[in-house]
Amino acid sequence: MVQGGSNLRDLNLPIDPNGTVYDAVSRSPIAGAALTLVDGRSGVSLPSSCFDDPRQQGQVTLSSGYYKFDLNFSDPACPSGGLYTIQVVPPNSNYVSGVSELIPATSGPGTAPFDVPACLGSMDDVVTGTAQHCEAAPSEFAPPASVAARSAGTVYHSLLRFDDSRQPGSGQLFNNHLPLDPRLGGAIAVTKTTSLVNVSRGQMVPYTITVSNSFGVDLSDVTIVDRFPAGFRYVEGSARFDDVPTEPVINGRELLWSDLTLATDGRHEVRLLLAVGAGVSEGEFTNRAQAVSALTGTVMSEEASATVRLVPDPTFDCTDVTGKVFDDANLNGYQDQGEIGLQLRAQARRPHAAERFPRLDAAGAGAARHAR
Repeated sequence: MVQGGSNLRDLNLPIDPNGTVYDAVSRSPIAGAALTLVDGRSGVSLPSSCFDDPRQQGQVTLSSGYYKFDLNFSDPACPSGGLYTIQVVPPNSNYVSGVSELIPATSGPGTAPFDVPACLGSMDDVVTGTAQHCEAAPSEFAPPASVAARSAGTVYHSLLRFDDSRQPGSGQLFNNHLPLDPRLGGAIAVTKTTSLVNVSRGQMVPYTITVSNSFGVDLSDVTIVDRFPAGFRYVEGSARFDDVPTEPVINGRELLWSDLTLATDGRHEVRLLLAVGAGVSEGEFTNRAQAVSALTGTVMSEEASATVRLVPDPTFDCTDVTGKVFDDANLNGYQDQGEIGLQLRAQARRPHAAERFPRLDAAGAGAARHAR
């Protein structure tokens, strides 16, 4: 039992939270994250003397994910009215270093700092009736998955201004929950198939994209991107997502189905038709599909592909030359009456010169025979 007014050092007591470090996708607290408060302009870590509890600098979160910083402004390195940045180092390689991209900081790199003293009792203080402290969020717990990323329920700040004008509130910020982005590469499995191998110009080609979530939690804000070859075009009204008509957004040669939520261990299918253009030349053409984050554009799956081969159409693409070979007896270039086809020569008797030129007399016919 610690008596009131006692000042005992090195007690292993829990730190009251100023917020939690949590997973930006699952929204669960993260243990093992290391937090440092640095000078907001120089990026230099503050000395431990700047804190009421020197162990707050470099603190590591427990299973609850809680952290806390209390500035005392006793050192020139931590002046009253200065700018301060909270830096978080992930516990392992399963998380991406730096500020979250899925849920960016409301005040952070590239923005104006959040003024904590001005927050006290203002509209920025989301918990009314606590004029002695500023709360960035209404709860001491991280926002659940039901709260949309980048909404008012996920507001937090990493670049702050503190002073000693209204201590302790002007040196603290409560419920400032810090998200870390999990690595999502390979979280979704995508396959792409087509029932056709050989196609021809003008033909409609069916494709099926199969998407599966193997990440372990529901994934929201997912975009399926389908990239089709030059000369092909999307057949309007043909797309189905799980058998429900769902038109994509067309961006050049990309089809986009955005803002999808994929349930854990769920399997989804996208079906569509592409038409082969008249100007497409013969060869192989590959259609590719991939899942990406709608918020950041980062890849969430490997690229899947399906290839078809354009071959000549026997009716329209293969040229036929037709005609007739005949015995042009009078050498005028036309098949006149009595001039038979050559394929019949073996069966038909060649007319006598006198028959072909009836006005020739016997001597003339003899001369014609002699000429042949």
